[in-house]
Amino acid sequence: MVNPAGTEKMSEVIFRFVEPFKDDDGLVSKGMLEIAIIIWNASFMPSDMQRKALEDVVNVLPSDDSEARRDMFFIVNMLLERKRQYFSNNKRMIMDYHITGSAHSIHLDVVSTVPEGYDPE
Repeated sequence: MVNPAGTEKMSEVIFRFVEPFKDDDGLVSKGMLEIAIIIWNASFMPSDMQRKALEDVVNVLPSDDSEARRDMFFIVNMLLERKRQYFSNNKRMIMDYHITGSAHSIHLDVVSTVPEGYDPE
């Protein structure tokens, strides 16, 4: 798949989206990228469906681990706020992705919808 001419690569957008969650080596974990993609797509849902999707992300953690659930709730809400604040004009949904990585790098391939109003002619 080729990036539409004149549009930003969605993989680069997602890396900027999760920037606050980089580790000391400047990398983002595969798990954090996956959470970010879920939240990115959830941001397009109606509020009731969005709330359910966010709860589902938090609920993957054991119910007796209240600290981890609280941390995940914070992460999810922070990502949602970043989407609203910094990426609200980007309406491209992520349809598929593939993450590969090693100890010193991570690579993200993204298939997304075409930007609104995109005309290849």
